[in-house]
Amino acid sequence: MMIELENLRSYSLFGGLQEAELAHLCENMHQEHFPPGYAIITEGERGDRVYFLLEGSVDILVDPQDGDPPE
Repeated sequence: MMIELENLRSYSLFGGLQEAELAHLCENMHQEHFPPGYAIITEGERGDRVYFLLEGSVDILVDPQDGDPPE
């Protein structure tokens, strides 16, 4: 499923883009759905994409053995 222009407009990151630029981004993005408790990204894993949260929430957990514990 493609991302809709209205979804991108809700992010200030894309505020300076023209309509055609937003449309180009939308054509090259897609939605993914993850079940509750699913590990979307694992600490230390090499990233090859960026995620924008359209709805719901996520928890960010740091393994105290691999990094500083959360404050």
